[in-house]
Amino acid sequence: DPFENGLFSLSRTAVIIFRDGNRNVVKKERYGVLESDEIYKKIIAKEEIDISNCYVKNFSLSDFREK
Repeated sequence: DPFENGLFSLSRTAVIIFRDGNRNVVKKERYGVLESDEIYKKIIAKEEIDISNCYVKNFSLSDFREK
C-alpha cells in the first residue's frame, strides 16, 4: 500500500508493531518505506531530506562514502 502523510507520499508502507516485555502489542505505527539509495541520491544532489515517519532500509553513511 502507498504511504501518504500530507507532506509526501511513498509507494510502500511498513507497519511496525511495538511490544512490551511480555510481547503484548503496545502500539502499531505506519511508516513510509524509503530505500537508502533514494537518500544517497538526495545527498549527492544536496537536496533537503525529511525522513519523518519513514522506515529507512539499510542506510549507512559508511557505505555511502565508499560509493
